[in-house]
Amino acid sequence: MSAKKDQQTLENEIALLRQKLSEAEDILRVIRVQEQIFTSKDADYLYRILVETMNEGALTLSHDGTILYSNNQFADLVQYSIAAVVGSSIYQYIPADETATIKRMLRKKLIKGIQLELTLNSKDDSIRRVFFSMRSLLLEKGHWVCGIIVTDITHYKEIEYRIQYLATHDQLTGLPNRLNLMNKISCALETVKDQAVLSAIILINVDKFNDINDAFGREVGDKILQITTKRLLHKFNSADTLIGRIAGDEFIIFVSDVNARQIIKTMTENILRTFRSPYIFDEYNIQITVSMGISLFPENGNTAEELLRAANFALQCAKKDGPKSVFFCTPQLIHSENSRILLEEELKRALIHNEFHCYYQPKMNLKTGTISGLEVLIRWHREDGKTILPSEFIPIAEKTGLINPIGEWVLENACKNYAKWSLAGIQVPHISVNLSAVQLRQVDIVDRVQEVFRETKVDPQNFEFELTESILIGNIPVVTEALAGFKKLNIRLSIDDFGMGYSSFGYLKRFKIDTLKIDQSFITNIGRDKNSESIILAIISLGHSLELSIVAEGVASKAQVEFLRKHKCDFIQGFYVGSALPYAEMTTYLEKFSDRKTR
Repeated sequence: MSAKKDQQTLENEIALLRQKLSEAEDILRVIRVQEQIFTSKDADYLYRILVETMNEGALTLSHDGTILYSNNQFADLVQYSIAAVVGSSIYQYIPADETATIKRMLRKKLIKGIQLELTLNSKDDSIRRVFFSMRSLLLEKGHWVCGIIVTDITHYKEIEYRIQYLATHDQLTGLPNRLNLMNKISCALETVKDQAVLSAIILINVDKFNDINDAFGREVGDKILQITTKRLLHKFNSADTLIGRIAGDEFIIFVSDVNARQIIKTMTENILRTFRSPYIFDEYNIQITVSMGISLFPENGNTAEELLRAANFALQCAKKDGPKSVFFCTPQLIHSENSRILLEEELKRALIHNEFHCYYQPKMNLKTGTISGLEVLIRWHREDGKTILPSEFIPIAEKTGLINPIGEWVLENACKNYAKWSLAGIQVPHISVNLSAVQLRQVDIVDRVQEVFRETKVDPQNFEFELTESILIGNIPVVTEALAGFKKLNIRLSIDDFGMGYSSFGYLKRFKIDTLKIDQSFITNIGRDKNSESIILAIISLGHSLELSIVAEGVASKAQVEFLRKHKCDFIQGFYVGSALPYAEMTTYLEKFSDRKTR
């Protein structure tokens, strides 16, 4: 399916779902006048006309789940006649593992606006995903029944699944991508952490792959990666093994249960033998070799990231030895951890000596061409003149808890600068501040944030907090409470790098998200990769259907801007608009930008 057709399909399905939900609300308003409906023949007649002509399924259930009434739409969903449906049990159409919640609801005498997402089984064994909107109805003689509006969301769930699949799998090979694979490895490590077994990451690199691409072209290179995938899956696809592609020419084999180091050595020998036969396809006959770096759990690390980092150290050593080399990680290779400890101490001093600085990157409204806001970014300029990038010190700050005072300093600094711009007559619609999972897990985070706004006399509604998807997936109570507290302060919430994780319709609604930011990795591939473009269109359609704003990150070219404008992206951010600047330079930038707009 072409990207344009795919987008139109998504938009049509989402529009249909919104129409259905609107119709369902109309029915619920009718149901709320319960006594009138069930005591008036005229009202009952009108009610029946309404439920038979609506697009939703409508049911009335007894307390034991017997269907007392069904309209044609529900009967069509399950592919039975109304005569067969009425008198049957609702549990006949719902999988056994999903019946507990609805049984619990039916035991209650008072159900007000409960919504459940369930699976509905049809006569032909097809499966539909539906919303049950449930409400108690009181009959004349004091009997209680349950009225249900059934909304078919199957197509919408298919869209959601497709977005998630594209975001968690490598499009070329179909293997789990880095994010997906690392999550799986983390789960596997959690399972074996208390057992006396070894686990191993084997990081495989196709030797001189760039030379192959240069000599034969990218299509041939892609074909080689696909054949490599088939060979690895054919040889090593077992229950205790995970295989994924994490970079252009790098693959991972993770083995979760190894009795001895020698087994891994034997396995690497088998991998080398797997690549002895040449790659023969079309008119090509190409000999491929690989090099490998191996890390062991728990010897070289306790987490998936630590093991991958150790395996990468080993791979770099292997590559120095030439093609077809294998290297096991050693304690000496992890000596870099000492540098991390040193950096941690420097971080503490940096807070005391004011070595951190706030930089601001502008966002632009694609419709008006005006500056719509700024994202505040932190920079560390050490006393020795060296600049440390956030990617180097933020993970350490999160690990040690230093991210909490650093994050509070960033918010306070941003508030003070916002107040200065306001006093100078410089309009900044809002400022976005990044929050980490560590910050959100502070039980007093909302109080701390509120105190910063109170002390700086800045209105919280002029600020937006950017979060990553991983923060929301865990459904941690303290995080949920923090986000609810931010919304009470009228702080906007944005999902950063949307599409790179487990994109879910559920948490977008639950946490009242305002903005989705499309990850720059998709933006970079505009005009080069149809899958990336399809993901962009799907995210825009999803966001707009939920009345969310869409921001494209990392926009660097006019072609990208035109693509995003054509497909109704709301805002852009990146070098095309402007790079991140310190306060003084950003002030000059805003003044000049304002002058250009007023001429």
